[in-house]
Amino acid sequence: MASQLADKTIVITGASSGIGQATAEAFARAGATVVLAARGTRALQAVAQKCRSLGSRNAVAVTTDVTDGDCEGAGGAGSIPYRRHRYLGQQCRGRCGRTLS
Repeated sequence: MASQLADKTIVITGASSGIGQATAEAFARAGATVVLAARGTRALQAVAQKCRSLGSRNAVAVTTDVTDGDCEGAGGAGSIPYRRHRYLGQQCRGRCGRTLS
């Protein structure tokens, strides 16, 4: 069965562990491209590698800190190589679900 997420890009904050990691892995299994954002570079890169092995061919790790409430660090046009994506994440206060262009 072809996934409806195969041509989608999802940005997930807090992706280096816990629910963020589980969410990233679920989207990867569905074939979505995942852009993973978190503070811990080493753990984040490991999750990106796992997501690639699960089916997200272009999993990207972006080390960033969104605890100040400013999600632009993870979603700025210069930091992520995709034109449109959506935010998912428990730490992205007040901006989750916002479509960026």
